[in-house]
Amino acid sequence: MRRLAIAVAASAAAAVVAGSGQAQAQAAPVPRPVESVKAQLVPGGGVLISETARATYTGIKGTFSVKTTGSVGFGRAGNTDYDLVSRGQISPEAEKFFSEKDLERLRTPIHTIKVGRHTYVSGLRPDRGADDWLRFGGDVTWGEEDQRGSQFLDVLNVTVLKKLIAKAVSPRPGEYQGTITRRELYGERPWEMDVRKLSYRLFVGTDQLPVRLVTETSQKTTVNLGEKGKPVRRTEHAVVDTRYRAWGTRVTITAPSESEAVTAGSLMTQLFTPLSPVPIGPAGTPDANRPR
Repeated sequence: MRRLAIAVAASAAAAVVAGSGQAQAQAAPVPRPVESVKAQLVPGGGVLISETARATYTGIKGTFSVKTTGSVGFGRAGNTDYDLVSRGQISPEAEKFFSEKDLERLRTPIHTIKVGRHTYVSGLRPDRGADDWLRFGGDVTWGEEDQRGSQFLDVLNVTVLKKLIAKAVSPRPGEYQGTITRRELYGERPWEMDVRKLSYRLFVGTDQLPVRLVTETSQKTTVNLGEKGKPVRRTEHAVVDTRYRAWGTRVTITAPSESEAVTAGSLMTQLFTPLSPVPIGPAGTPDANRPR
């Protein structure tokens, strides 16, 4: 009788475990950060951003960085607009690699406003002042379509966020760590010159909304050493640290008047001549502004 009782108990326990596994397989819950971000994506809402991107190069002393601040506004169907200001910074020992003209360009704040299909940028022609707006869109766009500021990964895109969490490990509550390639996220793109493998650390608050994203990558790139220097291959190590705060803030992004903006397409050649080593991101760097 005792053996029968043990057998029955064991069978019941096995059934419970099996049933639990089936329930888990059927439920497949969406990660909570994805749900939390999706709930924020309502027209008129937004989030504030502050970001620091730093790049170093093998064989070159000094650090190249870009600091970006501003706001992102949510629209219909997951579309986002933004208003950001980026400022380049160069450590003193790295200045020798730049001409005076390049230094002026890199230190000039870049103001970027995206509204709908167009992005308006000022600061690309320092001699014209802060109100010199260039309009990107159509055949010539500003930066990658998934990128704002210097950050490679867009955690405001729920599809991207879901992939990041799925590939990550969580060493402690509120933190996700992993590696991913841009190809895994976005597939093949004919304008991509390289496919970066990124490591990332995503931090979420108690409300499961992102509060910080740190991405890191190393890749071979070509740089010019000084005004008369020959292009050489170096390894670029880049770290981008983005902070998100004030989720749910009411955000209205307003574009400059059409009378203030000039179409950028005809000016691409004179705007983006090759520079010496430059920080990553769209703050005045040629690589972030490709015709498509």
